[in-house]
Amino acid sequence: MQKNKKAIIVAVVIVLLLIIFAAIFILSNQKYTVTFDSKGGTLVEAQEVKKNETATEPADPTREGYIFLGWYTSETSTVEYDFDTKVVEDITLIAKWGQTQEITDVSIDLKETELTVDDEVLLSAIVMAGDEEVEDAELVWSSSDERIATVDENGKLTALKAGTVTITVTANGDIKAEIEITIKEKEEKEKEKEDEEEDKKPTTNTASGNTSTKPSKPSTDGSNKPDKDETTESEEPKVTYSYQWEKIGESTANQYMLYIVSSEGKKVAGTATITTVGGTQETISIPATGRNDIIKDIVSNITNVKAN
Repeated sequence: MQKNKKAIIVAVVIVLLLIIFAAIFILSNQKYTVTFDSKGGTLVEAQEVKKNETATEPADPTREGYIFLGWYTSETSTVEYDFDTKVVEDITLIAKWGQTQEITDVSIDLKETELTVDDEVLLSAIVMAGDEEVEDAELVWSSSDERIATVDENGKLTALKAGTVTITVTANGDIKAEIEITIKEKEEKEKEKEDEEEDKKPTTNTASGNTSTKPSKPSTDGSNKPDKDETTESEEPKVTYSYQWEKIGESTANQYMLYIVSSEGKKVAGTATITTVGGTQETISIPATGRNDIIKDIVSNITNVKAN
């Protein structure tokens, strides 16, 4: 019985040792994949590398119109990958390219530099090599304050909060352009728009007084409404009339003379007088001659009383 127990213990120990040696063997021979993204250049084959060993630097890929700048661990990385680095996981190395043409100028194409919080705008850059525009240039975008606005690798800007921020684009690693953008709260932007629309509204007052619009034809019943069978010609320009009261001499009766002039600068009617007592309108006298029909219409409009 004692011998059987010893035999079992020995067997268990041997199994454990085999498992440990197998794990060590597997781990020591574990392999990772190094993938190469040539970003439009010639194909570069992936490599399988044992854990803690290094990848082999491949031959430089080629791309028409571009110069190969090296392999990087990301598109935003500014440090070229060191092939003496031990591989401990699967990685993808990305190729970076520079234009063969010498870039002389870059500018940011954006018409509206005032945005509202939560706006998203896709920025674009115009890259020039002398007099020729460079297509598919390698661009790097950045924001001076990512709390106010962010910009991704494709130039997509997102407005986060009110403030002023500078957006920079760099072409071919050294040619830069900047643009300052102001971001406002939605309420502030809407208020500015309302103020602009209010300023555009036309005024109806003239220097001499209020303005009244001439009826296309005086009505037969003395009111301002046109006859039922009358057709208004919309293309006929409207003529407006301005009025002005002037006191007659030193009259104790407080009589005033009414002057009426058309928007064409012509005097088109006779005059009327208005008598007031203690600042209260009492009577209006309209002469029998002249364009008294128009005087009646205007006086009725501007005094809100029935003309005599």
